[in-house]
Amino acid sequence: MTSEHSNARGVSAKAVSSREQWQREKKRQTRKRIRQAAIGLFLEHGYDEVTVQQIAKTANVTPITLFRYYPKKEDLVIEPPQIAELASAIEARTADKPSPTSPFVIASIVVEEVANRLDDEQYESLARGLTIINDTDTLRSAMFARIPQWSAILADMFPADDEDAEGFATRLRYAIAVNTLIEIFGEWIRCRSHATIPDGEALTQIAAEAGNAIG
Repeated sequence: MTSEHSNARGVSAKAVSSREQWQREKKRQTRKRIRQAAIGLFLEHGYDEVTVQQIAKTANVTPITLFRYYPKKEDLVIEPPQIAELASAIEARTADKPSPTSPFVIASIVVEEVANRLDDEQYESLARGLTIINDTDTLRSAMFARIPQWSAILADMFPADDEDAEGFATRLRYAIAVNTLIEIFGEWIRCRSHATIPDGEALTQIAAEAGNAIG
């Protein structure tokens, strides 16, 4: 007879939960190891010169495992943004503001969220990835090609304005916000080597300059 806290094979719910947690952590570590191996090789040899097979060998995984975590080579550098978390932050920060929210306000919220969440190691990882993107034409093209996808995902998370029945203005607003973010982070990576203030402050400062430029 099994306990209500055990499954049909007599395995406790606690044991199942522990194993699931271990599996999630193992996947997270594997994903991190693969990306770190790829970034190191890209910085040393150049993105276009490095093969998936080289990355897999360095990360001590098979190419099949690599593609399970990163379906495209470009995904190793252009990691999908945390859309759901960012959308929640945008919603919380704009709930009491007039609608529609301007593209720059959206971009500013994202910058502030990044500035508040990242630690030194995460900033360094972000900078390494952005450096590779800035130095590689194919990656820059791939990143800009994802703007419609990213902006559409964000737009789908928020209702269109009553006057925007087709959702065009909403999609356009998020596309402009994403473009603005790309320029802000691009300027941050260009200025980072000679910056005299912490990364978070630098990002916030550049976002403010972007706001002044946009007017």
